[in-house]
Amino acid sequence: MKFSLAKLTIRRPISTIMVVMMVIVLGVSAFMDIPKDLMPEMELPYALVMTSYPNASPEEVETMVTVPVEQSLAQVENLSDMISYSLENTSVVLIQFNFGTDMNFASLDMREKISLIEDYLPDTCSQPMVMKLNMNALPTMQVYVSADLPLEELNSIVEDNVVSYFRRRFRFGQRRSGGGDLHRLQPGESYELRPYAADHRPDPGGREHQPALR
Repeated sequence: MKFSLAKLTIRRPISTIMVVMMVIVLGVSAFMDIPKDLMPEMELPYALVMTSYPNASPEEVETMVTVPVEQSLAQVENLSDMISYSLENTSVVLIQFNFGTDMNFASLDMREKISLIEDYLPDTCSQPMVMKLNMNALPTMQVYVSADLPLEELNSIVEDNVVSYFRRRFRFGQRRSGGGDLHRLQPGESYELRPYAADHRPDPGGREHQPALR
């Protein structure tokens, strides 16, 4: 006698409905128990080298710091692309690796390559910092505020109302505001100074360089 699932479901409709309902309940329960993460942990194949060179123009930063760092990093394994920014007092070299690269090993390789040229950098230059790009280090939310007000007044409103609201309402690890303007003291004026949450100065002009990889 051949077994037929269709005939069995017709003969036992109540049992069939119970089995279907059980599968649905188990599926919904399993779906609800799946861990959810708005920012899943993932390893980006990017790393950057940041070097500070005080009191140096973008041209000096590029010649004395950026180019030597680029040349040393060109020998790193699994290198896909490289782009650099030579700003006033600062050199930034961004490295892109092939997907699947072990970033712990890659950052270690970068430090070894940079250590070979550290003695040839200017004396006032800081030690190059190698950093891996981490998704958790990126801002989870950005709020932009614009109004037909002077920057000084708008910055005061943002600091006293917007930033303070987020500080009370949400448990963020870090909150920063930027882009505003602080009050400047005039001769003979008395004013109580308050600490500012972020550097509001405009970004200095710089140079961007993308070397050709061989």
